[in-house]
Amino acid sequence: MRGVPGHYYFGPRWFPGGISFLLGLLILGLLVYLVMLVKRDRDQTTVASTPGDSAPSASPGILTPTEVIKMRYARGEITRNEYETMRRDLE
Repeated sequence: MRGVPGHYYFGPRWFPGGISFLLGLLILGLLVYLVMLVKRDRDQTTVASTPGDSAPSASPGILTPTEVIKMRYARGEITRNEYETMRRDLE
C-alpha cells in the first residue's frame, strides 16, 4: 500500500523478518514456565504441610528417619520397645 508509511500487507512490522514471531513465542514460553513454576511451588507446600507430621520431609519422595521407623514398626519389623528407643534417640 502506498501512502501509509510503515504498513504493509500483513500489518505493521515491528522487527524485520520473523523476529517478531520468535519474540512472541519467547514471551509465551516464559509465561508457561512461570505458571508451571508457581504450580510446582504450591504442590510442594501442600505436601510439606500435611497435618500430623512432626517434621515435613525434605522432598516429597524422601522419608525422614522418624517416618522410616514408623513404617518399620507398622510392618512388624521392630518391637514397640525398639521403636520407642529409636524414636527417643532421634528426638
